[in-house]
Amino acid sequence: MDSTKKTSQSGSKSVLKLPPARERFVEVPIPGYPKCPRETPPPSFEEAIAMPSVPPPALQPTAPPEDVLDDDDDESQDSDSSEKSVT
Repeated sequence: MDSTKKTSQSGSKSVLKLPPARERFVEVPIPGYPKCPRETPPPSFEEAIAMPSVPPPALQPTAPPEDVLDDDDDESQDSDSSEKSVT
């Protein structure tokens, strides 16, 4: 009976000796990619201003151009004014 008690105690001790999860984390570097941005401090304002500006990638239009929207608004206003004159 004593041997089973020792085994259960040693088993619980091994669980208690496990390091926290953050200490078991291992960072694996990926070749060709920079380090995680949170490890690299952001540039100062002066450095950011001195950096060359890079245009954002072209996005596919999801809404109609503003000209189309403006034309619709003008037509709706015209129809409203014609309705008012009829009334």
